[in-house]
Amino acid sequence: MTDRLLRKDFRVENEVGRLESLKLRLGDSAMHTADVMLRDVRESKVIDQNLQGDLLAHVDAGTPCVADLHARILSRLFWPDLEDSSSFTVPAEIRALQQRYEKGFETLKPCRKLTWLNTLGQVTVELELQDRTVVVADVSPWQASVISALQDSSPEPVFPEREHTVIDLAYQLGQEETQVRAALHFWANQRILREVGPDVFKVVERVDDAMLARSPAKTYYGSLLSDADADEKQEVVATLAGYWTFIVGMLSNGGPMPLAQIAAMLKIAVAGGFPHTDDELRSYLDVQLQAGKLVLAKDRYRIK
Repeated sequence: MTDRLLRKDFRVENEVGRLESLKLRLGDSAMHTADVMLRDVRESKVIDQNLQGDLLAHVDAGTPCVADLHARILSRLFWPDLEDSSSFTVPAEIRALQQRYEKGFETLKPCRKLTWLNTLGQVTVELELQDRTVVVADVSPWQASVISALQDSSPEPVFPEREHTVIDLAYQLGQEETQVRAALHFWANQRILREVGPDVFKVVERVDDAMLARSPAKTYYGSLLSDADADEKQEVVATLAGYWTFIVGMLSNGGPMPLAQIAAMLKIAVAGGFPHTDDELRSYLDVQLQAGKLVLAKDRYRIK
C-alpha cells in the first residue's frame, strides 16, 4: 500500500475502494493505520497546492524558476519503512526551495515540523545541451544531484568543458563512490555523459562528438579488459538476470541488505545452491543500480 500511495499516478478513488473492501473483511480498527496514510495523501495534496503560491512569490520577475518542488507530507508514526538511509548534498537551489516550503508549512501547521526524506523522491530532469534538450522523468534524487553537480554556478547553469571523476564527485556530494559511479553510468546510458577513462566522465554537448547516434553508451571496463574477459563478464551478468525475482523478493520483504547477506540468502533460496561469486553478484547489482532499480546506501542495497 505504501508504494501505491507514493506513486505520482496515484488515484485516491481506487485506494478508497480497496480500503473499504479490507474493512469489511478485517474491521475498521485493523485498518486504522491505512486510514491515516490515505488521509495524509489527501491532505498533503491540498497543503502542497496552497504552498506553491508562496514558493513562486520568492522568484524574481524575469528570472526563470530553476525547479518546481512538490512534497508528500506524511505522519511519521503511521508510515512503515520510510527511512532516509543515504546522505548526500542536495543542490543549493533545491535546498533553498525546501527551506521556503518548511516556513510556509510551519505557518499553516505551527505545531508540526518537516523532515525531508531526500532519497525517496522522484525528479524530472530537463537538461539544456548545445544541440538538444533532454527530459528524463522518474530520476532518483541522488542521480539528479550528480548531474546537477556537473553544472557551473552561473545564473543560467551550463556544463563546463572539463572532466569529472567519481572520487571528486563523491567527496563533493557526500555520497559513496559506488552510488556516484552508478549515477554517472545512468546518465551515460541516457547519452548525456560518456566515460573517457576509468571513472572519468565528460558531458556530451553534441551527440556527434561521441558518435552516440550510432552506438549505445558502454561501460569503460570493456576497453580495459581483453575481449574474451569482457564477453565473459557480460555473460555472467546476463546469467544472473534469472535471479532478479529472488533478489527483489528478499529486499522487499527483508529490507535493505549488504552484499554478503544477499549472497548468503541466495545460496539458501536457490535450489542446488547459488553458483556465482560475490564479485559476480556485485557486478550484476551494479547493473541494476545503473538502471535505477536499486539504491545503495551505507553498503546496503534496497529496492528503489
